[in-house]
Amino acid sequence: PQPMDEAAAKALKDAEIDPGTHESRLLTEEDVDRADWVLVMTYQQKRVLIKNYPDAKDKVRLLGDSEIEDPVGRSPKDFEKCRIDIQNALLELLPKLKE
Repeated sequence: PQPMDEAAAKALKDAEIDPGTHESRLLTEEDVDRADWVLVMTYQQKRVLIKNYPDAKDKVRLLGDSEIEDPVGRSPKDFEKCRIDIQNALLELLPKLKE
């Protein structure tokens, strides 16, 4: 597990979202099996997941209408843009979850 990047935590705090004690972890086969959808930010992530879990190809979906750039190793502004892109994509996704 990796702790949340400080710039990511700041982007959340600036939006009045508590980052809590989130830590990243590797996706497991059990995670994929339990999921209805596996949401990814990039086409590369989608390709890797489908390669590693071919039976889950119908579950793997891009979050939003376009790729969301991974801000790791970049500026705090990039983390803020990523947070906004994820938030907007989730707001678009909510109505689909109610169907």
